[in-house]
Amino acid sequence: MATRPPEGPGIKPAYTIAEVARLLDVHPGTVNRFIRRGELRVSRLGHRTIRVTYEALMDFLRAHEEAR
Repeated sequence: MATRPPEGPGIKPAYTIAEVARLLDVHPGTVNRFIRRGELRVSRLGHRTIRVTYEALMDFLRAHEEAR
C-alpha cells in the first residue's frame, strides 16, 4: 500500500537536497552522504536534478528511528 503525502501547507510531494537538509536540520553535504550510502532514495530528473520524494523521506526517518 503506497503512502500518500498528507496535504497541507508546507507539505510537498518532492523536496530538493537543500529542503531536506533544512527539514532534518543538517548540512546539505550530510544529505548527499545519506544518498551516496544508499540510506536515502532519490529520483533523478535529468542529469543534475535530484528530488527526494515524501515517501523516501518518510522511509528514511522510519529507518533511522528504528536504529535508535
